[in-house]
Formats: sequence, structure tokens, C-alpha cells
Amino acid sequence: MPNRSLVALLTDFGMDDCYVAEMKGVMLSLNPDLHFVDITHSIRPGDIRQAAYLLWRSHMRFPSGTIFLPVVDPGVGGDRKILLLQTNEHIFVAPDNGLLTRIANEQDYRAWEVTERSLMLDKLSTTFHGRDIMAPVCAQLSLGNVKPSDFGPRLQEIVKFKVAGLTATASSIEGEVISIDRFGNAITNIPAERLAKPGKPSNVRVFIEQEIIDSISKTYSSVKEGETVAYIGSADLIELAINGGDFAKRFAVKPGDTVRVVKDEE
Repeated sequence: MPNRSLVALLTDFGMDDCYVAEMKGVMLSLNPDLHFVDITHSIRPGDIRQAAYLLWRSHMRFPSGTIFLPVVDPGVGGDRKILLLQTNEHIFVAPDNGLLTRIANEQDYRAWEVTERSLMLDKLSTTFHGRDIMAPVCAQLSLGNVKPSDFGPRLQEIVKFKVAGLTATASSIEGEVISIDRFGNAITNIPAERLAKPGKPSNVRVFIEQEIIDSISKTYSSVKEGETVAYIGSADLIELAINGGDFAKRFAVKPGDTVRVVKDEE
């Protein structure tokens, strides 16, 4: 694996407090040559599923050798483990609470529980393991002086949440909303590859709640401002939006809501 000089952070800490800066400060104290990318610090507090989705869709854009530090940790100080997970391309240091579900479901990996006390800060807070345990682990890994197996025992299983599957028939595909972005667009788990070519309103309809969208369009501006639109988003998943508006707010849509794509008889 190439030189691990890049750490990508994703948290629910926001930017009003100093928490993100403290984690970076700890890492820079151990390795001043580190570079950081902030994926986002605006995860809804404690929302592990949102964090798992955004980590999954963003991680594949990073170079091989990147270390990921996702910290959404409502169980901090409890009995949840801290996890080091290595895939063929990347390393992840995170609470073992389901945050790495989507990564682990799609890639071969090896995992270890982080227990080696000498590789953490001298003094540990019960409420900030991101700074006191996970950040120094990332920095130690970046230096290349320790192996993942040096941090603790091998894990055969990690904590995962149930990921919604797709229900398909000859004429329909049923999935669900997995995330709402800051624009109010509803992102589903229905991949574009499962659909016919977009832009045929005569034979494709999308159903969610009481709303029906008559085609899969190219982009927002394929419809008039204020109208609903279904389209293939940048993660190659079907998304639902309002051109210039907030789809989730208007229709009270939330993660977990059912979405159905129906192919009408031609």
C-alpha cells in the first residue's frame, strides 16, 4: 500500500466547537507531514446510517493508502469496540457500531479491535475517543512504524446494521430512501443499472408516498422549476427532487420510506 500521508475525516461534530481541530492537532503532533481532507462534519448527531452512506460514496474517490477517520459515536464510553479495518486500498479507524457496514458489505477486509494502550494518548477521556484513541492510531499508522495487527486482536466479525435490499418483479423494482442531502433531495438505494434507459415517460413511473413521477429524467432542469423529478444521481442511484425546491420537506419524506419504480406495459 502506498505512503499513508492522507487522513480523511467524517464526523457529526459540526464546526462550531474545537473537536475537529483537536483531533487534527493530536495527529499533527505525531506526524507533522500529514494532510487532511474533511469529507463532512455535518452528519446529523448520532446518525450512523447517514454517516455510513456518505463514507461509502466518498471513499472510492480517494487515492490508495488513504486513512479514513469517521467518528459518529453515540456509544462512546460504553462497551462498543474501536475498530481498525483494512481493505485492499484503504484503512478505516472507527467505532464498531455499524459505521463501516457498507464498506464491509462490498469489499474484502481484515479487521482488528484497537486495544494497545501504548499507541493511544496517555490520558483518555470517557467522552472523546476520537481524539484520544482513534486520532493517535491514525497518526501511528501514517508513520508506517506499526502494522494493523500491532493495535490489538483480530476480529472475525464487525457490527453491521441491516441494509435494505431491493424487491424486483418483471415490471417493478422496490427499494427505499437511504439519505436526504442538504438540498432536500431523496437518495434511494435503487441503482441506475437496474432500470431501462432514462427519459421514457410512457413506460416508467416512480412512486413515493402519494407522489408519482412519470419518468427518469436527465437532471433537475429537465422539468420546470417547482416540479418533481426523478433522475440518476452522481452515485449512480435514483434520486428524487424538486427543481429549485426541497423534495423531502414538501412530501415529508425520510430515510426508510419505500420507493417503487414501475415499468408500464408498452
